[in-house]
Amino acid sequence: AGLYGFHDEDGGTMIGYSNLTTQVPQIQIANGPDNGTGIGENAFSYAAFGQLTWTPVQKLRLTAGGRWTHDAKTAKGIFTQFGLATAPPFYTAVPTASADWSKFTYKLGVAYDVAPASMVYGSVATGYEAGGFGYGPGVNPAVGPVYAPETITAYEIGSKNRFAGNRLQVNAAAWLYKYKEYQTNLALFAPGSPLPVLTVSSAGQATYKGVSLDFEYAISSADQLALNLSILDAGYGSYVAPAPPGYSTVPGTVGIPLVETGQPITNVPAAVGNLAYDHIFTLASGASFDWQVSANYKGDTLLALKIGRASGRQR
Repeated sequence: AGLYGFHDEDGGTMIGYSNLTTQVPQIQIANGPDNGTGIGENAFSYAAFGQLTWTPVQKLRLTAGGRWTHDAKTAKGIFTQFGLATAPPFYTAVPTASADWSKFTYKLGVAYDVAPASMVYGSVATGYEAGGFGYGPGVNPAVGPVYAPETITAYEIGSKNRFAGNRLQVNAAAWLYKYKEYQTNLALFAPGSPLPVLTVSSAGQATYKGVSLDFEYAISSADQLALNLSILDAGYGSYVAPAPPGYSTVPGTVGIPLVETGQPITNVPAAVGNLAYDHIFTLASGASFDWQVSANYKGDTLLALKIGRASGRQR
């Protein structure tokens, strides 16, 4: 059981340039008026949580946990600006805006020891991430780039095992994550400009599902081999993002909304993995040092494939 408290106060201005020699800012994102000297964004978060594990019979464990969280945010004078300070467009989120959210989340789990060093488990858990104030014009400029809290219900089953006198560890899992008000970026286009303007959006529903395998083997007291592999699939459920006045989600047009219902999430790879070998060298003096070599793999994302096709690359 425990208590949690957090307070964050942001101010200042981020300025980005298109190259090292230009004197014209390409983008400015500021927290607070007067070049970032105002209030910017204040965020408070408080929570109380607890978890209990009960063993009603030998080898069987039941777990229940809960968390109550309250978040409050205040924003003043947050803006995103492209080009010079005197050039449009100039976006002000809301001169002063406040919002707060409260949420109870829980976890329920069961685990069973099928052998002294092997167990199977299953769990269902909910999670929550506060809403807030983002950047860009937002899908509704009247209220600015405001996004709703994101929630998730996560289902997982799996097995954890050790073999060969605890030298070999093999873990496997499968999971299903169901999101509501999935927080994501939205690219908008102004007429006559090929460059996107990013803003923040709540994407409605999204689903992640996948499987993973973790393998660790102690070859000797000084050598260890590890392999991790995950297969991923992620897609939107219901997601239609309107285009604010004067913008579109398709370059060269005006007013066309983004319709991603049932489509894959473009920045999620189909697979990720890691292979690592670790060796401990022991010197004659008794000192030792650790040496490791590793390789990481990340599969193509739908976004990367689209960019590759647009640039004429063949994959």
